[in-house]
Amino acid sequence: MEPEDDRFIAKLESRVIIYLAGRAAERRALRGSAPGWIRFRSHEEVVALHEAAHGIAQWSYGLHVWKINVLEHGDVLVGESRLTGAFSAAGTSTDPPALLNFSPRGDLSMAVGVCNLLSTYEPISGWRTTLHIARRLRARARAFVDQHWLAITVLAEELVRSKELNRAQVESILTGRVRRTVDTSTPYICR
Repeated sequence: MEPEDDRFIAKLESRVIIYLAGRAAERRALRGSAPGWIRFRSHEEVVALHEAAHGIAQWSYGLHVWKINVLEHGDVLVGESRLTGAFSAAGTSTDPPALLNFSPRGDLSMAVGVCNLLSTYEPISGWRTTLHIARRLRARARAFVDQHWLAITVLAEELVRSKELNRAQVESILTGRVRRTVDTSTPYICR
């Protein structure tokens, strides 16, 4: 495989980790201190932790986090489900585009699509390979969330308090807390 293929694969894998970080943070947030117990968190806290995890994953992969929003808009219908209105938007430029485009597909659907694309780089492609890649990257997303849990909770607390953070606010919270790598990929909008 060519070095440019390796870089492209790494970019795709980082995209999947960004998509899966939100669900991994929800799982971590509800984990109890003993078997059989779950921690109580309000819906607002869980949504904030989900979006904070996306934002920190975007930040750590070198993207500029333009906005994180946890406002609820239950009256917006996208496909078969209601849009909560919560999102984390980021990209390679410091300024966001004039209009942020949202896909009606959710985080898991987007992650599976990218895993399916990643499976084409394997010797044997197919649904089992896609599943293997998805499980491997889910484990990496969970490890990422565990590694950055303190920063995720700090960002989530601020999201619960203010409901929306812009690029300057996110950068002031994350600078010095989360190490960044450089990524020159396309914008990420996670819900």
